[in-house]
Amino acid sequence: MVGLALLIGITVGAVAGYFGGWLDNVLMRMVDIMLSFPAIILARILRNPRLNVLGNELFIDRLTALIIAFTITQWLAYSRLVRGEILSLKEKEFVLSARSLGSGSGRIIWTHVLPNAVFPVLVAASLDIGSVVLSVSALSFLGLGPGVDFADWGNIISYSRDWIMGARGNPFKYWWVIVIPSVAITLFVLSWNLLGDAFRDILDPRLRGSK
Repeated sequence: MVGLALLIGITVGAVAGYFGGWLDNVLMRMVDIMLSFPAIILARILRNPRLNVLGNELFIDRLTALIIAFTITQWLAYSRLVRGEILSLKEKEFVLSARSLGSGSGRIIWTHVLPNAVFPVLVAASLDIGSVVLSVSALSFLGLGPGVDFADWGNIISYSRDWIMGARGNPFKYWWVIVIPSVAITLFVLSWNLLGDAFRDILDPRLRGSK
């Protein structure tokens, strides 16, 4: 879902930032409106059988509703980040030179502007992978995730609540039922955060120049 949100956000942000004007205003106002809807609320709306937004359970399940909801809410931040980068790049000399040589808008965006604007978005996306998994696990723990028939860390921790206290006289008898999935979530999120920091150190030219 992060990859799909990244693709949508980069496309919308690039179009809005490069062309500007009324198109930028329309797209960014749409982004502002959609940012007011939290992912969990949107997921519940998409999954509500009374509203029937995306059909009944034969066509969409809880997991699909969560993927759609998080994709819709995740791309918004990426589009604003890309737009800000492109606004600072589109008047640079290399872009003006490409435009004076007759390059079209599409070629300038995808060949000259985006390669220089996409690195901060890739760093943000790598950090968001861990946060999305953590959010879905939290929803599963609360009973709002993909469902009881879906194996994920949040469901495992939810099932293990009855065994946290262990047995009488041996409170740590079933320690692994809560420790192992909790450690797995922690290590997964931590690894993506460290990977995002590494991407930032490698891809950000300002940090490279300061070392």
